[in-house]
Amino acid sequence: MTNPVLDMLTHHRVAEIVAEPPRSWTAEFKRMFLTLPPHLQVYLANHEKRRDVEIRRAQNQRADALKLLAKTEDERDRALARLEELKNGITENQSDTIA
Repeated sequence: MTNPVLDMLTHHRVAEIVAEPPRSWTAEFKRMFLTLPPHLQVYLANHEKRRDVEIRRAQNQRADALKLLAKTEDERDRALARLEELKNGITENQSDTIA
């Protein structure tokens, strides 16, 4: 047989331990979060933390990829400019040779 008072005190104490609702949630969802049983609050809070970590990881990977792309494009542009300089030099040498 369960003790309703003990159950209520346990529920209240566990509710104090649970983290705040996820920051990205709207005020309405945060209020609903607080009405959930503690075990669901813990599950959802942990799930949201894992999701946030994965989103940050993906954003960091994207930023790294964009930096690499910019570096590669810059190297390509320098190589194309150098190629153009070499072409112009060859054309000038051929003109000098013909004249």
